Amino acid sequence: ERYGIQITYRLPTAEEWEAVAKTVLESKKKQVVKNLKKQQQMINGNENSHFLSARSLDNPDNTVIDLFSNVSEMVAREGIAKGMNHKNINLDGDLLKTVRYTKPNAYLGFRCVAEITADDMVHYFWSIRDHKRVSISIDSLNSSDIPTEIGLLKKVVDLNISLTNENTGWTTLPPLSWYQNRELKPPFRKLPASLGNLKKLKSITANHLDIYHLPDSFYLRKLKKLQQVDLSFNKLDLNTAVPTLLQIPNLKVLKVIGNKYDAAIMERYQKQYPHVKLIYQLSE
Repeated sequence: ERYGIQITYRLPTAEEWEAVAKTVLESKKKQVVKNLKKQQQMINGNENSHFLSARSLDNPDNTVIDLFSNVSEMVAREGIAKGMNHKNINLDGDLLKTVRYTKPNAYLGFRCVAEITADDMVHYFWSIRDHKRVSISIDSLNSSDIPTEIGLLKKVVDLNISLTNENTGWTTLPPLSWYQNRELKPPFRKLPASLGNLKKLKSITANHLDIYHLPDSFYLRKLKKLQQVDLSFNKLDLNTAVPTLLQIPNLKVLKVIGNKYDAAIMERYQKQYPHVKLIYQLSE
């Protein structure tokens, strides 16, 4: 619900079941036969030995498990099941056989198809969920804010968030004194609380994004591998933002140039947290 994902479960059609089974056979035929023989040995002479743990079988690739011998699997059409079962394992038979049923049986079971419905933003982040280094731009995502869907990037180590990915060459920026003395006005953006889901994150850069709001320290404390944070040229009030960011357990470098701050307060934070390199102004 947090990401607007709807999941619907249903029985597969016979055609869908056969398509999956054929794919498994094409790539894992030897493994399938090996597992069939193993199950024959387990079941032989013991009428009740037909409950098997998926972990008891070799499956290094986390592919579809036990499709051909444990139970015949019901499909969407009532009265029809597919595949062999523990009652009739036959290595010379049709592994895709059709079994008809009229009532519940010990050799009858099912597995579901999960249909996932989500918007384009979810699909995009889901497609890159296994990436370790991710760069995203707000403009290219047609988003007005930093998407909460970044929380789907569970394996990301290095995250870069920018306003645009266009290369416009040199950019003229005001002097740092302008950032220091400016009045903070909208537009404002926030770092979403879903950032706390990124347990493998080590580095994040989010510059020139009008960031004004940070996640609660409760979420930041979850980022135990995060060591480097760069939130330069945003709209943070560092007098209150820095102590929140310093709640990140193993933070080593905090770069926040181009935000509002009081120098005396920053110096006090630096003394209180000497293990963190706090960079809030350019070195002279």
